[in-house]
Amino acid sequence: MLDSLFFTINSIFPLILIVLIGFILKSKKIINEKFFDYGSKFCFYIALPISLFKSVYTSDFSKINWIFIGYCLIFTIIIFFIMIVIVCAFCKVDKRRGVIIQASFRSNYAYIGIPLAATLFGDNSLASLMAAFSIPLYNMLSVIALTVFMKNDEGKNKGLIECLKGIIKNPLIISILIAIILNLIFNRFSFNDKFIPNMQQNDSSYFAFISKTIVMIASLATPLSLFVIGGQFKFNISNKELMPLILSVAIRLVIVPIIALSLGILIFKFRGQEVATMIALFATPAAVASAIMAKEMNNDEELANQIVVWSTIFSTITLFIIIFVCANLNLFK
Repeated sequence: MLDSLFFTINSIFPLILIVLIGFILKSKKIINEKFFDYGSKFCFYIALPISLFKSVYTSDFSKINWIFIGYCLIFTIIIFFIMIVIVCAFCKVDKRRGVIIQASFRSNYAYIGIPLAATLFGDNSLASLMAAFSIPLYNMLSVIALTVFMKNDEGKNKGLIECLKGIIKNPLIISILIAIILNLIFNRFSFNDKFIPNMQQNDSSYFAFISKTIVMIASLATPLSLFVIGGQFKFNISNKELMPLILSVAIRLVIVPIIALSLGILIFKFRGQEVATMIALFATPAAVASAIMAKEMNNDEELANQIVVWSTIFSTITLFIIIFVCANLNLFK
């Protein structure tokens, strides 16, 4: 029991402390708001895409567990469609509908999930490989959710073309697609290793400088993004946003992870790295990028920001409980 307790503490607290440092420095005005605004953009457009590129580029696609990958993706799509029905029935504000749907399926997988999986299992290779499938799916579903209820300049709902444009322009999807293409090319055809950078710190190819640059920038993604999350916390919410906020946070942190983990563990018998990856994928708070996308696509930016803030805060409790229970049941072994 004591080992499980400290295992859980050591898994979560490093992430929480970095967020807390960002919040304190912002509240004490040691660092101003512009730093966090530009830091967020740097993470979204540079650091995170490069980090995902490195993870996918170095992944071994021959070791894919298609049953596990398929389960996670299908479960995410099912949640997406269930939430469309729910918001159409209970939410009458178009700008909030897409935000609530997005919060239900889109976790902070890249910023918090992947490093958390590495902490839980000591290896994030499956979590990184999962990013090649989950993050493009997240972004495609998010663009659809944030577009389908909104009106264009003519007062009509936006169509498929607008959705596709948003998907194609997303830097996370672009970086992953490039990484997949290069990974498949270099593994399918024979090349002199001296001409192919391996995107690792110990690269000995002629173009090792590319690998070392990629590694250095990728290493910024997690700590800087967590730091930015802390600096962007704003504790203000209107009464009109209270119920949508409570619903979104409850679905994100309690309902989705309980169902996803229960089905995966009991029916499909997932264990070890698979359980760590499911926690990273389904139990982490709402993605920071979800608020950025909500703003850029003219949805309810304030509600999206509050979902990120409060789901991150309460995830310290829900993640602690989930990880503690799984550790006690020896599901990480």
